[in-house]
Amino acid sequence: KMSHADPGGNMTIDDSMALVSQGSKRRRPPKHWGKLISLNKRLHKSFEYVGSKDLILGRNNTLPTDFRISSKHCRVFREKTKEGKLVPMLQDLSKNGTKVNGVKVGRNGKRILSHGSTIILAEALEGKSQVGFTFNLPSREDLGPEDVYEKLEKLGSGGEGSVWICRHRESGSQFAMKIIPKSKLSSATDHLNELKTLSSLNHRNIIKLYDIFDLTHALFLIEELASGDLFDHIVGTGQMSEAKCARLLVQ
Repeated sequence: KMSHADPGGNMTIDDSMALVSQGSKRRRPPKHWGKLISLNKRLHKSFEYVGSKDLILGRNNTLPTDFRISSKHCRVFREKTKEGKLVPMLQDLSKNGTKVNGVKVGRNGKRILSHGSTIILAEALEGKSQVGFTFNLPSREDLGPEDVYEKLEKLGSGGEGSVWICRHRESGSQFAMKIIPKSKLSSATDHLNELKTLSSLNHRNIIKLYDIFDLTHALFLIEELASGDLFDHIVGTGQMSEAKCARLLVQ
């Protein structure tokens, strides 16, 4: 069951989990960038994915009623650095305080979260258990192509699939995403082996293959985005010498 979202438009843990449970074909919310593992699995949910929106942890929406927990205790989100990189962060919203790796953050203070960071909302007291989580970055196995890259514009399609301009969500760099349905391949295994060999090559006359996602229904290839094509080059230069044409034909 999906809980009501926070009035400010933030995502609660229940909202995140509801995304996971919407049909067997989707096993995780899209574009997730971290997950929280409860330090007390008997009392609190664990393996909760942090989605594309901010996640508010608090008594009113995500955690059991507990006098030690504020209604909005802390916020887990991403903040862009001066270099343009998105960094996981925690902001303390509570008078009672939130600790990251054993150090109290302080109300409205912020701390960078890294893989394995511990977040303590309430220490253990007599008759009361500790309330806290471990923050983990997703593993490679958790990520699909559109978790890592955003499709921007379709370049074209053909007998073997389609090609899109895509943007790496973290760095902002642009690449070409080639999607090849496995139904179009005589042997997906042989094709994948060839691609792995191609990804090891690095030559100025070969389009660089940076990444391969092997999904059940298709192969997703992340390649160097070439600027222009042969026709654009010919139009731009006006004409080419016979020797240059010969070199291009050999390639």
